[in-house]
This record gives sequence, C-alpha cells and structure tokens, in this order.
Amino acid sequence: MSDDLVDAVPRMRYVDRHELLRSLLTSEEFQGRRQEQLDHSTTVYVGNLSFYTAEEQVHAHFSPCGRIRDVVMGLNEATRCPCGFCFVVFETQAAAVLAVQGLDGSLLDDRVVSVSWDVGCDASRRWGRGAHGGQVVDGVRQNLDDGRGGLGALRRDAIGVAASTAAEDLVAYEWVAAPSRRRGVNAK
Repeated sequence: MSDDLVDAVPRMRYVDRHELLRSLLTSEEFQGRRQEQLDHSTTVYVGNLSFYTAEEQVHAHFSPCGRIRDVVMGLNEATRCPCGFCFVVFETQAAAVLAVQGLDGSLLDDRVVSVSWDVGCDASRRWGRGAHGGQVVDGVRQNLDDGRGGLGALRRDAIGVAASTAAEDLVAYEWVAAPSRRRGVNAK
C-alpha cells in the first residue's frame, strides 16, 4: 500500500550559495527558512528551456496542471533576451505539485525540461547570473547547443569565436523554390 503513495512535500534540489551568503544565516538556518517558504509556495522553476521558447508555449505546456497566475521568463542581463529558464506561478499549490510530479523531464519545444520547486521569484531573480549575463551553465558548456545559443562562452573564447546577435552578422538565407515535377515535361 505505501508503495502507491507519492511524496508531495515541496523540497529543495540545491542551495543557492549566492542567496545563502547574502542572507548571513548558517546553512541550517537558511535551509530551514527556505523549507518554510517552500511549504506555502505555488511557484516552480523550469530549466533547460530553449532560448527561443515563448511565454505562450510555457503557458500552454503547464496549463493542464491548473490555473496559472504568471509566467516569468529569465532574461540575459546584458541583452534582455531569454536565457533558458523561467518561473511558473500557479493559483494553487496543488497545481504546482502536479507540475513538479508530472512535467519534470517532459518535452517542451523539443527539449527535456527540469521542473522543480521554487520559493517564488522577485525582481532580482529574473536575470541570468553567469559572467556573460546568461546562465552559469551556458558559460561553461563545451558542446554545441543551437537551442541555447550555440557554443558555451568559455569554449567560444578558447577557440576565438566572438558571440554576436547583431542583425548584420546573422546568416542571410534565400528561399529557393523546388523544381517543378510535372509529368511529361522535360527540364533542360
């Protein structure tokens, strides 16, 4: 019987060391206060989003869990462009429980997203915390990930490739119509 029970208690996956240091609390005190906040939270953190995922896509993906109060997209502090995470604030904690249990590891915009509990977002947590304005993980990533801006910042720097989002640096593509395939007509 107990094998069928699900643990619906909100829990932290990690301790944010920046917030811990700013709080001037011991690790145990910080975790205790954070757990008290989580016990009443209706907010989930969504990670590993594509930089091109729109707020509407997030809303559509999470709305089966319950009514959504707000979707807050994480932005690169330097460029003000999405940087691969967001917060979803639900009307009820029951909806947030469904999201964490049912959508963690699900596909959103062809990416496996992580969904975890969060104490809530405030204005200071909207920005990426990496050295280049985005998320830290994108700065140290060694692989090519088109959904998250290409090469990681350290890898780009190591091989001497500059990052650019300027319109003149983007590759221009021209649409070429497919050749006609009519029967009985010989193309020369």
